[in-house]
Amino acid sequence: MNLNTIITNDNDIYVYFKLIEQLQPASILDVGMFLQRIGAVSRQAMSCEIPNNIYLEGIELFGENILPIYHKIYNKITRLPDFSFADDNIYDMAVCIHVSEWLHPDDRLFFWKYITSHARVIISDTSDTEFVNYIITNCNAEAINIDGEQYAIIYGNVPQPKE
Repeated sequence: MNLNTIITNDNDIYVYFKLIEQLQPASILDVGMFLQRIGAVSRQAMSCEIPNNIYLEGIELFGENILPIYHKIYNKITRLPDFSFADDNIYDMAVCIHVSEWLHPDDRLFFWKYITSHARVIISDTSDTEFVNYIITNCNAEAINIDGEQYAIIYGNVPQPKE
């Protein structure tokens, strides 16, 4: 695994699991396969767990080998070049923590438009100022500050389900 893609920041891990716990999505699009990047071998970390009844789809961005355990953790895994941006799938949540910097500059805008139109809520770091500017201009969002690190809860441009 490319050492540059590994995530060891406790705040990143905390945000990932706690927001999933609090928002209780039925489906998650995990862009960049966060669980693989933290070295998790299950849906658990930091005394938190993603329940098995949550549909978890991963998009592998880095050209890494996908260990067999991740095919058990994730319901579906797709490599970015093979991901179908033409589908009509709507996810309750997308997680995009430390992924914008790995997207080719020519692909970023297209990717951001897809995510914000196919996920009701997006959890992201705010390290990419270009992405932050796009979000401020095109979506509603709220900032989260944890130990001086900024994250965002972004409300996608997807209708909320009727209750």
